[in-house]
Amino acid sequence: MSEQSLWPSKALSKIGELIRGRRFTKNDYVESGLGCIHYAQIHTDFAAIAKNSLTFLAENSRARMRLARPGDLVIAATSENVDDVGKAVAWLGDDDVAVHDDCYIFRHRLDPVYVSYFFTSSPFNSQKIKYVSETKVARISGVNLGLIEIPVPPRQVQERIVEVIGAVDEQIAALGAEVASLRSLLAGTRRELESVEDRTALVDLAEPRGIQIGPFGSQLHAHEYTEDSSGTPVVMPQDLVDGQILTTKIRRVPDNVAARLSRHRLTAGDIVFPRRGDLSKRALVIAEQDGWLCGTGCIRVRPQDSSMSRLLAEALSGAATTEWLVSHAVGTTMLNLNTEILSNLPVADIKGHHAIAEACLEIVDVIRRTQLQASRLRSVRASLLSGLLNRTIDIKSAELEV
Repeated sequence: MSEQSLWPSKALSKIGELIRGRRFTKNDYVESGLGCIHYAQIHTDFAAIAKNSLTFLAENSRARMRLARPGDLVIAATSENVDDVGKAVAWLGDDDVAVHDDCYIFRHRLDPVYVSYFFTSSPFNSQKIKYVSETKVARISGVNLGLIEIPVPPRQVQERIVEVIGAVDEQIAALGAEVASLRSLLAGTRRELESVEDRTALVDLAEPRGIQIGPFGSQLHAHEYTEDSSGTPVVMPQDLVDGQILTTKIRRVPDNVAARLSRHRLTAGDIVFPRRGDLSKRALVIAEQDGWLCGTGCIRVRPQDSSMSRLLAEALSGAATTEWLVSHAVGTTMLNLNTEILSNLPVADIKGHHAIAEACLEIVDVIRRTQLQASRLRSVRASLLSGLLNRTIDIKSAELEV
C-alpha cells in the first residue's frame, strides 16, 4: 500500500478554526494603515495567494477588527453565484490584515497554499454545492464550511503538490501576461486604423436592407424557446464575446419558429451588434453559424462584399467606434441603437488601408490561440489537482510530467 493511499480526509472544523470577519465599508478606506480584504476583492483582484493588501483602514481600527494572520486562509462566504462562493486566498503578507464580515478566516497548521489550492478543486466544489444557500445572493455559513473535508497528506507532500500546481499556475499567468500585452498592441493598431481620414458610412458598405434589427418580443415570445439542443440557435447580446458568438448560454427555438422568422436568418460574414446595453460588443458570424437567427436585442449588418467581412468587422471593433455609438445612441436608462444610427456609423476605408486591418486580424488570431492554450492548461490544472487530491495521480509522477 502506497503512502498516498493512506492520506486521511478531515473536516475543516477538526483541523483549524473558522472565524467570521468584521464589518467595514468602502467609506472606511484610507490611503495607508491597516491592510484589509473585502470579500469582493477575493472574487476580482486576488488569485490563490496574496502578499499585499490593496486597501487600508485606519490603524486605530485594528483592535475592533478581525484579523487574518500570515498563513491564514481568507474565504469569501458570499457571491452572486454558487460557483464563486468559497473562493479563497492564502494571506502571506508580513502583517495581519483586517477581514470583511462576508468572509471567514481559516486558521490552521497546514501548508497555506495547499489549502488555497484545495479551495479551487473539484473535490472542494462537489462538497460545497451541498451547503450553499441561495436567496438574492449565494452564501455558505461557517458551520457548513467546517463540514467540508480536506485530504491531509504529510506536510512534505502538501509542499510537493504546491510546487507542481504552482508551476502550472506560473505558465497560466505567463500566458495571461502575453494576452494583456497583445491586447495593448491590438488597441494601438486599431487606433491607427480608426484614425485614417478616408471614411464612409456603414450603410454604403452593406447590402440593400443589409442592416436589420432582430425580432421584437411581440414576434418571438419567451415561451417559444426550447431546451432541445437540435433547435436553431438565437444570437443575443449576451452571446457576443470578444468578437465571437459563444454558445455556452445560447438560446434555441424549434424549426417551425425559425422558419417563421426566416428574414432574421444570419449568413456567414454577417456582423452582429447589440441593440442596447454594452455597445462595445460585436461579433462576426462564421460558417458554422450560418442559418442561425439574429435575436431580440441585436442588429445584423450584412456587407456587400462577404470576402471583406473579417476586415470590416475588425475596422468596427476599436474604441473610437464604441465611443461614436455611445454618443449617438438614444435613451437614458439604457442606451439603444437603431438601424438609422448604425447606418450612419463612419468606417475607415479598409481597402485603402488593407495592411493595417490585416495586422489587426493577425494580432486577434494570436490572442485567440494564446487564450485557447491558457484554457487548455487550466483544464489540465483542474484534472491534475483533482487527481492529486483524490489519489488517482501519484505526486512523484506528476512532478516529472510538469
